[in-house]
Amino acid sequence: MDVLWTVGEDPGADLVGLLGSLDAAAYACVCSWKALAAGGAGLMALLYLLNYYLRVARRPQVVCGGKEYHAVLRKHCPALFQRYWPTIWAYHAHACTVLRPLLQRPPNPPVCYKREVFEFEDGGQAALDWALSPLIPERSPVMLILTGVVGSSSDSYVKHLVNDGLSQGYRPVVFNNRGCGGLPLKTNKTYCASNTEDLAAVVNGIRDAHPGEDIVAVGVSLGGIILMQYLHRTGDSCPLKAVMTASSAWNCTVTNKIMETDFINSLYLRYLASKLKKIVFENAKLATKERLDQLPCSVEELLQCKYISDFDKKLTVPMFGYSSLEEYYQDSSTHNRVHRIKRPLLIITAADDPFVPYKSEPASQPASQPAS
Repeated sequence: MDVLWTVGEDPGADLVGLLGSLDAAAYACVCSWKALAAGGAGLMALLYLLNYYLRVARRPQVVCGGKEYHAVLRKHCPALFQRYWPTIWAYHAHACTVLRPLLQRPPNPPVCYKREVFEFEDGGQAALDWALSPLIPERSPVMLILTGVVGSSSDSYVKHLVNDGLSQGYRPVVFNNRGCGGLPLKTNKTYCASNTEDLAAVVNGIRDAHPGEDIVAVGVSLGGIILMQYLHRTGDSCPLKAVMTASSAWNCTVTNKIMETDFINSLYLRYLASKLKKIVFENAKLATKERLDQLPCSVEELLQCKYISDFDKKLTVPMFGYSSLEEYYQDSSTHNRVHRIKRPLLIITAADDPFVPYKSEPASQPASQPAS
């Protein structure tokens, strides 16, 4: 018969010794696993830092038309030619997109506004929120800020732009689209990426109220698209001195397709659609039955929309006279029109921006533009 272990004069002592050996072996095994885990964590941290240093922290790719304009950028925007170091623990595009509104500090000093209700010829209204600050000189250039699709002057990123403008000696004013910023929608006309009538009226109004003062504009997301459309259509007669856009889609058709087919990106579209539903619901409560009956679709249909494109199909396309969603997105795209713009235009886009897929960026470079 096989012997599993031998027992001496004191079986109890032998058993205790055996158990002690097993306990020591188990302890050594646990220690080895801890060391292995620590080593693995250290290796992962090292690879993370190497990836950050070698692939993430890079100098921006600057594409511009003409050496003169390049020199102006180098002089006035030196950060564009320096290595950019994103937040090391949240450099991924989705981390930045989700955590920014949650963790970003409120602007300091706090932003205060004086509201001007701007009246359009069709009876519609928009809110122009002028920043109040003792830092604003009596005569200073105006900085017009256009927000994203559901944005307003109360958004944190807008307030930070306002403070940046104040620090540079501008008089910031935020253009809240019809039905946004707490101002009710007075007509059935809303806003969209291809329509520049409201912007043109606002710019002309500001120019008349502040004669002789320069007007610059900053547009984020949808606001940037509208600004580029406006620059293209006004050409040499554009009243704006210069424009900057951030995170604005180039090719709306490609962008929408990529966004809706990617699971994580589609969640952003669902979130924006929910914000649009809230705006629709709040304005529908104040509208008369006659006005609601004049809409291209019912409020109930709009509240069932899942993506931004659903809103565009049901409301934007028929409201602004397009025959299809494709035609509207084609008319809203700017990738094939940038070279016709006659004013200095600075376009800032992150290579991993979820809302501006890299594949949607234009292949051709902007034509030469005058520096001023």
